Order: sequence, then structure tokens, then C-alpha cells
Amino acid sequence: EEKEYALVRTMGLAVDAGGNVYVANYWKRAVLKVTPEGKVSTVLESGWPWVPAGVAVVGEELYVVENLGNFYGPSSILSAVSRIGFRARRLRRVAADGSVTTLVSVPR
Repeated sequence: EEKEYALVRTMGLAVDAGGNVYVANYWKRAVLKVTPEGKVSTVLESGWPWVPAGVAVVGEELYVVENLGNFYGPSSILSAVSRIGFRARRLRRVAADGSVTTLVSVPR
């Protein structure tokens, strides 16, 4: 099932030294990993209202930029999100062991 979503609503791609491709996918609110053999798995899930907007690989760590809100479609929650700041961003690091750390959050 994840294969069909791997490139739908892609916001960014990054490749590591092993040839794995990381896809920031706002449709699934997740960062997906596609191996050279074509296996697709989820590396990071962004909870509402965050959506991944970009990825970068540095060594064995993955960095993910997330935007606040579903800025590509209507939502009944948009009024609540707009009070928080529709342009908010955060940067998260996914370590080689899978642990996730939020490095910085920018409210607008």
C-alpha cells in the first residue's frame, strides 16, 4: 500500500550513501524510505497539524522540515491552525537508531 503513496504529494527527496531515497510526503504526513530494491517503509510520521515539507541526509542522520497545517486543501480545523500560525515551521532530526528530536520550532 505504501508504494502507491510514495510519490503522491511529494515535497522533497534526499538520498543517503547506501542509495536509499527519503521522500517527504504530505499526503501521508510521513517521510518514506525507498530502498534500491524498491521496498517502501515509513521512517517518520508527522502528527496533525504538521506535514513534512523537505528532507536532507547528513551522515547517518535524516533532517526533516515540517510545516504547520494542510496548506494544500480545505480543512475544518483550519480556523484553529490559523490562530497558532499557518506559516510555522519546525526542524526534526531522525538519528540512525530511529530516535526523533525536535531541534527548533518557529511560530511564524
